[in-house]
Amino acid sequence: MRHITATEVMIAHNDQLARDPRHLKRLMEFWPRENIVHCMAKLLLEEIERKNAKEEP
Repeated sequence: MRHITATEVMIAHNDQLARDPRHLKRLMEFWPRENIVHCMAKLLLEEIERKNAKEEP
C-alpha cells in the first residue's frame, strides 16, 4: 500500500474545489477584486462556463 502525504490530500482536495462553481463564487465574494485568489477564481469560473456553453447544443 502506498503512503499518501497530507500535502497530496490537500492538493487533490483543492483540485476538486477548483472545479466547483459554487466554491469559486464564494471565493470571489470573499476576496477583493485586486486579490490574486479573486482573479484566479474568476478565470476558472469563466472557463467552466465556456466549456458548459460548448457542451449544450
